[in-house]
Amino acid sequence: MPVVRVRQRAGLPQGVDVAVDALGSAGTAGSATRSLRIHGRHLQIGLLPPAAIGDHATVPMHTVIGRELSVHGSHGMAAADYPRLLADIAAGLLDPAQFIARTITLGDAPSALAEMSAGTEPGITIIRPRHAPAH
Repeated sequence: MPVVRVRQRAGLPQGVDVAVDALGSAGTAGSATRSLRIHGRHLQIGLLPPAAIGDHATVPMHTVIGRELSVHGSHGMAAADYPRLLADIAAGLLDPAQFIARTITLGDAPSALAEMSAGTEPGITIIRPRHAPAH
């Protein structure tokens, strides 16, 4: 993900407000961090594999310090709890679909990101994979 292209497509040459790495890749974490504006926020979801990163930082700390960025981490829930969560969803006790506000295509993503600077509506926006049927 070339950082300059992300900034151009989002219409934000100074950088974006928030970047998320949910892939768990040092490359993605670095690109996401470099795409941020001054005082931007990076969210790292989940752990990056210790075998791949050792004891090295996965975000460029010189960028974090220089741009006065905030870095937030979210481990998520323990894998041992997944079966119960999925059983509750299957039983109808939990309905995560109720939080989906809209579904967009990947082509709609740049304008949706740009719209976020004006505030967002409650709910989650899902980017539908190219070959997935719309719900």
